[in-house]
Amino acid sequence: MDARPNLDPAAFFDEAYPQVFRFVASLSGAPAGDVDDLVQESLLEAWRGRASFQGGSSLLTWILGIARRRVLGRRRSTARREEVLRALR
Repeated sequence: MDARPNLDPAAFFDEAYPQVFRFVASLSGAPAGDVDDLVQESLLEAWRGRASFQGGSSLLTWILGIARRRVLGRRRSTARREEVLRALR
């Protein structure tokens, strides 16, 4: 990936998607549909926040950091939901 986000959102998405998908799939162990959702959310967040990318790391590393936070957030949310359901039983 280039050091700066491409100005074309489709090209940005197409270039990053395969690597981010593999990363999220291996980190989350989630079904492909959930992985796809997490990847899309991560890439959308990266695209919207592209002006904040300062180049201190590679663009891919920055995007993977966003994806990692998304995965961990999803895990926390799922754990809370399961905890509430157990308490209701």
